Amino acid sequence: ETMKIMGLPTWLHWTAWFCKQFLYLLVTAILIIVLLKINWFTNEDGFSEYAVFTNTPWTVLFFFMILYLSCAIFFCFMISSFFSKGSTAALCMGVIWFLSYVPAVLLAMDIDMSTAMQVFTCLSINSAMSYGFQLLL
Repeated sequence: ETMKIMGLPTWLHWTAWFCKQFLYLLVTAILIIVLLKINWFTNEDGFSEYAVFTNTPWTVLFFFMILYLSCAIFFCFMISSFFSKGSTAALCMGVIWFLSYVPAVLLAMDIDMSTAMQVFTCLSINSAMSYGFQLLL
């Protein structure tokens, strides 16, 4: 509200929040990619050529994580626009974020689903991320 009083346009305020959160999450995404690409497993000689995502190039993982981060931030912006109180928004956001992962559990249980149903399931952000990681593995 203070920014509105000072005359800052709304779009600029939202853009600043997006850039700030994106940079924070980008550092986390880079650390996750490094952890997924490091060879953690060893053999008798002490070396191994296997990581969690051995056959996936790091650029593909980076691009996938960038898309996920952007979608996650926009999803949070969308949910926050429905509420006027921060505490109510935080509570509902936690529940909605958890429920958006439920369709991924259905995909992981090897239930026979049509392609149209799988595409519909991927509209949920966390389910799409889970399904994407399954395809990348």
